Amino acid sequence: APPFGGAVFLCKITDGGKHGKILSYQKMFGDWNRAMRWSKELGIGWILPSENEMLIISRNLMIINKKLLRCDLVPINGAHWTKVEYGANRAWRILLSNGDVSHAPKEYVYYVRAVFAF
Repeated sequence: APPFGGAVFLCKITDGGKHGKILSYQKMFGDWNRAMRWSKELGIGWILPSENEMLIISRNLMIINKKLLRCDLVPINGAHWTKVEYGANRAWRILLSNGDVSHAPKEYVYYVRAVFAF
């Protein structure tokens, strides 16, 4: 089990929901390199999400934010880093409100959440 809590954002229907992915309750704000280090500091299994994982989160943003609010946590919004690089100096980020995916210089500062597979 992950050491920190999170909101389930993906369950596999085919196995009765026994496997899926969790979005961390913890967050940070930083450049891409700091984001990569931070996700590793959370512990084994926590990683920055892929573009596809962030798109799933974006499509389910209202549901996830309702769960966060029920737990007295801050809803997620804004642009978030993904783990996917675009060349040596850029990486992909997603604007959660509309699912816009684009690459940006790694030194730009965006929000970061980690994911954990179970």
